[in-house]
Amino acid sequence: MDCTKGDPMTEQSPFSLRRFETENRHLYYLPRDLFAKLEGRRSTYLIGSRGTGKTTLLKALHWDEQLNNRELIDKLTELGVGRGYIGVYMRMPQTMADVFDEWIPNAAEHFRAAVFCLYLDFMWVQAACDAFSHLVLAKRLRASSKAEYRLTDVLLERYPELLRDISVTRPLSVKGFGSLLYRKRRAMEGWAYSALDMPVEEIEKTFPVAQIGEFGRTAALELARLCRHCSTDQEEWHFKICLDETECFTPFQQRALNTAVRLVQAPMSYVVSYVRLVDVTSTFTRGISLQDADREVVPLDELSDAEFTEFAEGVATVRLQKLSPGSPQFSTRNVFGSMDINELLFGILKTSASPEAHRFLKAAGVLADTPFYTETWERASTSPPIYQAYILDRLGLTLPSPQSPQWERRRQDSAEIRKRMVAAYLCICKELKTQVKYAGAEMILQMSDRCIRDYLSQLDSLFQILKTTSADFANMRASLNDQDTALTEASNRKKETIPKSEIGSPIETLRLIDSLGQLTARLQTATKDMKSLRSPERGLFVLACDNSSTELLQAVRLITDAADAGFLKMFVSEDRTIKFRIHCSLAAAYGMSYRGAYYQCILKQGDLIPLYRESDAGVRAQRVAQLSDLLLRDEAPLPLFEGAE
Repeated sequence: MDCTKGDPMTEQSPFSLRRFETENRHLYYLPRDLFAKLEGRRSTYLIGSRGTGKTTLLKALHWDEQLNNRELIDKLTELGVGRGYIGVYMRMPQTMADVFDEWIPNAAEHFRAAVFCLYLDFMWVQAACDAFSHLVLAKRLRASSKAEYRLTDVLLERYPELLRDISVTRPLSVKGFGSLLYRKRRAMEGWAYSALDMPVEEIEKTFPVAQIGEFGRTAALELARLCRHCSTDQEEWHFKICLDETECFTPFQQRALNTAVRLVQAPMSYVVSYVRLVDVTSTFTRGISLQDADREVVPLDELSDAEFTEFAEGVATVRLQKLSPGSPQFSTRNVFGSMDINELLFGILKTSASPEAHRFLKAAGVLADTPFYTETWERASTSPPIYQAYILDRLGLTLPSPQSPQWERRRQDSAEIRKRMVAAYLCICKELKTQVKYAGAEMILQMSDRCIRDYLSQLDSLFQILKTTSADFANMRASLNDQDTALTEASNRKKETIPKSEIGSPIETLRLIDSLGQLTARLQTATKDMKSLRSPERGLFVLACDNSSTELLQAVRLITDAADAGFLKMFVSEDRTIKFRIHCSLAAAYGMSYRGAYYQCILKQGDLIPLYRESDAGVRAQRVAQLSDLLLRDEAPLPLFEGAE
C-alpha cells in the first residue's frame, strides 16, 4: 500500500516484518567480512535459527537477484564484489527429501547417496544453464551457438544415459540442455514417488550415476570453461550452489552432501544453510572426513556483539534509506541511549509509595559516599547506586574499610556485584510489585538474541508508538517509557505467534514455552533467602537424554522445533544432554532477564513432560511453582567479601 511520505499518521513502518518470499523487491545489507566468506571458493555451512538472515545472504549470491535487483546491484558495486561466479539459489522441499530417503532401500548406501546427489546436481546444473542463457541475453556473456553446442556434445557423449527414454533434437543449446536435465529430474522424481524398488542396473542405464557428485563437478568444469571463453576479460568463473533450509535433509542425506562437498575439485562450491548445527564432518569416503580446509562453518547465532550490532544496524539503515533517501546511518545507541539499570530503578523508586522504595533510595545515598564506591566504581551514571546497595543489604554484607585486609580485593568484589546487577533489578521490581522496565541500547540488542527479525520487530513497535516518520526516526531519542512499551509489545506479540507458527505441535509448544518462561522468571526473582542473588539469572536448562523412550524423543523434538523457530535457544551439549533456554526476545513477556539465562538447572524427563502435556493453565502454573522450589534448593557459593568480619 502506498503511503504519504512524511506524514506520520500514514507512513508505513520501514521495519515491518515480511518474510523474504513475500517481498516484491528485497532490500539488502551485506556485512562485508561475512559476505566475503560466502563469496570465497571454499564451501560454507551457514548455521542460524530462523530470522538470522540466512535466506537474505544466500539470495544475495543468486544470479537472478544480482542481475535484476537494483538495490543489490548498487550494494555489490559499493562493496566491489559479485563478480566471477554464478550463484544458484535453491531449496529442496521436505517432501522430496522424505521420498528420496525411502527410495531403493535395498541398494548399497554409497549408491543411494550417489543417486541423491545426482538429483541435487540435476537441480543446480539446470538452474545454472538457465542463468547462463539469461546472462547472454543481458550481454554479460557473449556466446556463440557453436561454443554452446560443443559444450553440450561433450556432456552428452560422456553421459549418454541422459538421452535414454527422452527424444531430443541435437545439437542442443545450453538452455536446451537445461530443459533436458529438467525432464530427467522429473523422471527420477516419478520413479522415487512411485516407491518402486528399481534394480540398480536399470537406474544406472537411465541416469548417469557415478561417484557422488561427479556429474555436477563435470558440468561445472565445462560450464566454467564456456563462461571464461564468453567473458570479455577472460576471468575465471565458478559456480556457487546455495542450498537453503537443508535441515530437512535426513542424517543419511547430510552425509551424502558432506561427501559431495569433500570431493569438490571443480570450479564450484557450496553455501548450505541450516537452522541448527548438524553433522558437518561425516562422509561416505572411507577414512576421510570433512575438514575446515574443505568448508567453513559460520554460526550466525554466535556472532560477536560488535558483529551483530553492525549487521542489525546495517539492515535498519537500508530500510530507512529506502523510504527516506539520505537518512543517516542508524544507531541503536542514538535512539535508545545507553542502558542504565540504576536510572531505570530510580524512575521506579521515586514514584513508588512503598516504604521499601524510600529505604532503597536512602541506602543508595549512603553507599554513594563510601570509599568502597567512590574509589572503585566508575561514576558514569548520575543515578545513585541502587542495585549495589540492595545487594549489600539483602545479602547482609559489610563493606570493607581501606584499612582492612579485604580492601585489596575490592575490585574483584565489585565485579561480583556487577554480575548480580540484573538479578537485583528483577528482585527489586518483584518486591515492589511493579513490572520490570526494559530500555536502553544494550537491552534491545541482547533481547534480539542475534536474530535480525526480532531486532526489526522491536524497532517496528517503537516506530508505531512514536508516530514519527522514517526521515526523523534515526535522529530521535525515545523516552524510557516508550522504549519499555515497545519492547514489551514486541515480546508479547512474538509469544502470541506461537500457535500460528510453522512448528509441528503449536499448542504443546505454546504450553512448553509459557511454562519455561514462567519458570525462568520465578528462578530469577526468588527473594526468599535471596537465592536469585546467590545464583543469578538461572534458567539454562539441561535435560538428560539417557534413554530413547517415545516420550523423551517427543520432548526433544518439541524443544528442537521451538529453537529452530526462535522461541528457545539451544547450545552445543555433551554427555547425552541437551542445553537450552528461553529466547531473550521473550524476556519482557515474562519479566525475566533481558540477557536470558546463565546458570544451569538440571531438568528430568518427569519434570519437563507435564509442562506441555497438561491442558489446564492453572495446574501447569502449580507444577511450575513446585519445580521452581525444587530447582532453587541447589545453592551456589557466594564469592563476595570472603573473610570479611
